Amino acid sequence: MSSLPSKIPRELLAEVFNNNSRMIKTVEDIITQLNTYIPQNVIAINDDISSTNTDLQALSTSLDTLSNDLDTLNSSLTALSDSLGTMATQNSDNITVTGGSVTIDTLSINNADFISTVVSLNDYAGSSVGTLTNAPTAGNPTKWILIDDNGTLRRLPSW
Repeated sequence: MSSLPSKIPRELLAEVFNNNSRMIKTVEDIITQLNTYIPQNVIAINDDISSTNTDLQALSTSLDTLSNDLDTLNSSLTALSDSLGTMATQNSDNITVTGGSVTIDTLSINNADFISTVVSLNDYAGSSVGTLTNAPTAGNPTKWILIDDNGTLRRLPSW
C-alpha cells in the first residue's frame, strides 16, 4: 500500500460524478483531509507488512521445495539401504551382516588370533599320508599361521 493520491485527475472525477462540480470538489477535499490525518508511518508500516507477506510467501514456497527434496532424499536412502541388506547390531566382539552371506566372529590383526571360529571346523581327513615334498623353499616353515578352531589352536605352515 502506498500513500493516498494527493489529487485525482478532474477528468476522471467528472466522468464518475457526471460533471457534478460539487461532488468533484467534495472528493478532492476528502482526499486532502485523508492525507492530512493518515500518518505516513502507518502507510510505511502497511508497506512493510505487504513486503513481509511477500517474503513469507517466498519462504513458504522454498520450505515446500525443501520438504519435497527431503522426501525424495529419504526415499533414495531407503532404497539404497534396502539394496544393501541389513546390518545387525554390533557388540564389542562381533559385527554380523545379514541379507548376505558374510559373518565374521573373530578377526584380530594385532595379536596371534588372526582367524577364529565359534564352531569346530571339519577335518576333511583323507586316506593318504600328508607330505611336504613340494614346499616353496627347502627347509622348515618360516612362520606358522595360528587359527583358533573353537578353542583348539591349529597351526598352518608357511614359508
